[in-house]
Amino acid sequence: MITETQRTRRGHAFMPPEVELVKLPRIYGQEKVRAEDKIAYLHYFGGPFDFWVTEGGPVDGPNGRDFEFFGYTLIDGMNDCAEWGYQMASDMEQQVFQPRGLPFVIERDCWWKPRPMWECDRTDLFDRHGYDYVATWYRGSPQKTRAEMCRKAMEDGAPQTAAMWRDGRWYTVDTAPPGIRRVFGLEPLPEKVRQANLAREIAQEAVCGDG
Repeated sequence: MITETQRTRRGHAFMPPEVELVKLPRIYGQEKVRAEDKIAYLHYFGGPFDFWVTEGGPVDGPNGRDFEFFGYTLIDGMNDCAEWGYQMASDMEQQVFQPRGLPFVIERDCWWKPRPMWECDRTDLFDRHGYDYVATWYRGSPQKTRAEMCRKAMEDGAPQTAAMWRDGRWYTVDTAPPGIRRVFGLEPLPEKVRQANLAREIAQEAVCGDG
């Protein structure tokens, strides 16, 4: 399908086996599906780069036959900079990044199993059902858990201020101790933490601006 230039560094084929590739919907095949419900059939990664493939198909490129992917790209885990878009397989395959002089290439997640985007960790693509506090409280858990807890809160009819499920009941931010309320920005942060967060936000804005 494509000529591989970084196979030795990668240690495995960039393109998936044909038996997996034929299951990938063609471009626009999931256009009418909600973003969080689109199925990610492939996952590519490398350093700060993650790309979940939801659609694709063969195309004629400048160097012969190529393969066009469509999916969700995340850089450095910055969801504010993440976007849906197209990637050419040949361009991804030959990319070599050298941060601090250490080269790395984009790899295919060989153990990946197709799953909806709401189950893909770090994408932040899932329906919160209005329970932002629940999503924040469980942010250290797998994304699938975060989505399921938000859905549980909705099904339980929990108040919108619900934050965590414990001891068979929902606790709200109104009754949470200061340490927990601080997680939700309802208590002032220590000055050192506030300054660190501010520096991180400035750095993130600079990265997004460069894009």
